[in-house]
Amino acid sequence: MTLEGRTVLTTRAGSGSSALRELLADLGATVVEIPTIEIVPPQTWKPVDRAIASLADYDWVVLTSANAAEAFCGRLEGRTLPPLAAVGDKTARRLEELGHPVAIIPEDYRAQGLLKALPEDLEGLRILLPRALVAGEDLPAALRARGAEVEVVTVYRTRRPKEGAERLRRLIGTGRIDCVTITSGSTARNLLEMLGSDDPTRRLGGLTVASIGPVTTAAARAVGIEVHVEAPTATAEALAGAIAEHFS
Repeated sequence: MTLEGRTVLTTRAGSGSSALRELLADLGATVVEIPTIEIVPPQTWKPVDRAIASLADYDWVVLTSANAAEAFCGRLEGRTLPPLAAVGDKTARRLEELGHPVAIIPEDYRAQGLLKALPEDLEGLRILLPRALVAGEDLPAALRARGAEVEVVTVYRTRRPKEGAERLRRLIGTGRIDCVTITSGSTARNLLEMLGSDDPTRRLGGLTVASIGPVTTAAARAVGIEVHVEAPTATAEALAGAIAEHFS
């Protein structure tokens, strides 16, 4: 196996954690999980529930993560959705598991790919965008530029876990970790905060840092983390494959 004898630290939370762990283990890696984010509900569900009560008024629902799909669909109570666009295969699979077929899945699993897959002319269309509290504004801005009326609602928040920092520092300090994965800007920022010290990036010296894609890579580098491995698409399968190729 290509990762035999390697130990990989994963920092992911939510539904993607188990998939990445299993893929790495199948490749022979020893996998240690210490999430640097946790998924929590929004402070209020009122805007989401108001939007769901008016689903017939929307032409599209756009979902940009499996976490958003799961949280949003958990509030539907059997209601039928308008046509769905999903940012990638993982989000689409989760929607279909929840009983909601997806009309559009882009080839490029990023917001830019989703924009390419959607019609250029969205004049007069209403789009509902359920997502995390903290997210980029490029997608809603681009949809509005095409003429769409976009309503953004928060269906989950991410925060740094209250526990795990001491274990994280101790584990990395042992020198037994070969690779650490990052899957979002939040996992990267929180990783550094949990490591602490005046120079937290120094604690990652000697570790291979693997990113799930270019958006995450850019966010990691913005906070001073050097990325050595980048998945070609933002999926657990691509990330595990890129790590295996790096170490082979």
